[in-house]
Order: sequence, then structure tokens, then C-alpha cells
Amino acid sequence: MCHACEMAVVWMTNQLAKNQTQDLIFKYINQLCDRIPSPMGESSVDCSRLASMPDVAFSIGGKQFVLTPEQYILKIGEGDATQCISGFTAMDIPRPRGPLW
Repeated sequence: MCHACEMAVVWMTNQLAKNQTQDLIFKYINQLCDRIPSPMGESSVDCSRLASMPDVAFSIGGKQFVLTPEQYILKIGEGDATQCISGFTAMDIPRPRGPLW
């Protein structure tokens, strides 16, 4: 289990001991999970916010390449189980082949 997950479990245990409601605990955990990348480095986004997200443009060799949120956000699953994660991944490639991203 990742360090952040371990801390979240300890925090939830403490909140339950203080008689906090499950709904309140889940609300805080969901907010936390929306802000922390997964252990694999992916960042999740709220699927309902795709329409308000900006286009991302890259200039390569003088040519503009524009990606819409539908192109750079990956939808995984279906229905209520759908998750949206960023299609951008950080890579730390050392020299001589890097740095790359």
C-alpha cells in the first residue's frame, strides 16, 4: 500500500473513533483522492468537467498540434464505473536518450 493510502487509513480510523459519519469521511477521502496521483502516476479528473477543460497545444517543428480534452483525457470503464485519467505521463529518461517527457 502506498504511503498516502496508509495515512488515509489511519486518518479514517481516527475519524471513526471520533464518531464522524461515514458520509463525511467518504467526502473527505474522495476529495483527497481527486488531488493525489495514483501510485502508477496517473492523475484522475472529474469526467463531468471535460467540457470546461482547455485545449492543449504543442508546437513541433513550427506546426501547431491541438488536443481537446476528449483527446488527452482517457475514459476507462463504462456507466457509473467510468474513470477519467490524464493521458499525459511524466517520464524521467536520463541522458543520453533524455530528458524526455
